[in-house]
Amino acid sequence: MIQSQGMEEENHQPIVVPILQLRDESFHIGLNTSRRMSSEAVNQVWGKNTKPEINHREMKSIFFEFAPHLLGELVGLAQGLEVSYEQAAAMFSGYDVPIKKA
Repeated sequence: MIQSQGMEEENHQPIVVPILQLRDESFHIGLNTSRRMSSEAVNQVWGKNTKPEINHREMKSIFFEFAPHLLGELVGLAQGLEVSYEQAAAMFSGYDVPIKKA
């Protein structure tokens, strides 16, 4: 865990960010990452902030060219979270994420 350093006011809590470092085959990284997530939380948070469907053919083409290992991670995430590959890709690939106004 990393805790923020610096000035803290009375009403502010320190920011704590868990950092997970995994070294393994891409599929197993996705699978192990999914084990640290709750399926309910994933659907509540990610499901609300991402599109339910994306252009998977286009996403795969781009990922295959620039980061093919991430395709394996998505397969592991899908299996671990017990969701379809398409749903995992829509939630976690970062492809075609809607932009929300601040």
